[in-house]
Amino acid sequence: MSRLRTFALLTSGFALAGAGAHCGARTGFFEASGAAPGPDAGSREASPPDASTPDASGLDADAIDAGLPDRMVPASGAILFGGIGTADNGEYVYDDTWLFDGAAWYELHPPAAPSQRVYAAAARLGTQEVLFGGSAPYVGPSYADTWTYGDATWTLGASPAAMAPRDGSVMAALGGAVVLFGGTTGESSFSDTWTWSGAVWTQVMTSPSPEARGYAAMVTMGKRVVLFGGLDQAVQWVGDTWTWDGASWTQQSPKASPSARSLMAAATAPDGTMLIFGGEQGSDGKVLDETWAYDGTTWTQRHPATSPPARLGAVMTTLGGKVYLYGGDGSFSDDELSDTWVWDGVTWALVNVDGPPGRVAATWVSP
Repeated sequence: MSRLRTFALLTSGFALAGAGAHCGARTGFFEASGAAPGPDAGSREASPPDASTPDASGLDADAIDAGLPDRMVPASGAILFGGIGTADNGEYVYDDTWLFDGAAWYELHPPAAPSQRVYAAAARLGTQEVLFGGSAPYVGPSYADTWTYGDATWTLGASPAAMAPRDGSVMAALGGAVVLFGGTTGESSFSDTWTWSGAVWTQVMTSPSPEARGYAAMVTMGKRVVLFGGLDQAVQWVGDTWTWDGASWTQQSPKASPSARSLMAAATAPDGTMLIFGGEQGSDGKVLDETWAYDGTTWTQRHPATSPPARLGAVMTTLGGKVYLYGGDGSFSDDELSDTWVWDGVTWALVNVDGPPGRVAATWVSP
């Protein structure tokens, strides 16, 4: 069983071993027993980027050392937040913010940010990124806070008392709102549907509905949202496909479909299809390197000439007419992956770029 899979069980309350942890001398390292940081924007310390990685000062460290012209941080790009990785003193839970513009990664230093977390849900709504929930591995609790990112900072918004804290939920935009589905916390998984248009969360009561689950994949496809897979209340993988039209859920019956799986990366491809990569297969726990596309009627497995190594817990986003994939955790690997890949509609290619320290279970949202 991969380490990220174990994180999923622990943060969801499905396993108890190792659930006691404490914050080490450096914020973010979890070792033995005690409390995790809360959901407020407090003292934050993130692992420093590689010296060659541009940071939010707008300057490239290598360029400064060489006396070359400064490289400024782009005004727009895909925003990555949080996740968990391996450091010298143990597992490190991140609260750092990064920007990727299709050519380079830049570490940002906003004046406020969510606390360290994994398995948050995030999507783009208008000019802002919306982020909800998540948890700190091993120690909990799950969070029920809502944050938006825009104008170079994170802003804490109101959250409804009625929505339970959770991690592993999924979010996508549709029309003028984001829709959030499911997630897990404590001993429960959720099958509830919520929408947020910039002010308050509203629960939408609908039947039928996908069964309770976490760690699924969900993206926007035209005038509907598509949900696939995940891990249910009984810790069983599911492989069903559902669509949300803004008012109700409909289960689809594609002629072909990926096997049941969870923790796959997903994005809406430039051709309008839903693209997923990797994940953990339900039948045998295998970590996958498969690429699948859903066109609204059926799923088709793609067989690119080049592919990223198998992984779960990676993130994927669409930027500049291409799909990018970052990070994740390979099967039984000791170190999380920090590679960046690009999909051009036919094949994958490794992007030769320095970026954030390796991690899994982050969020990554494009403008």
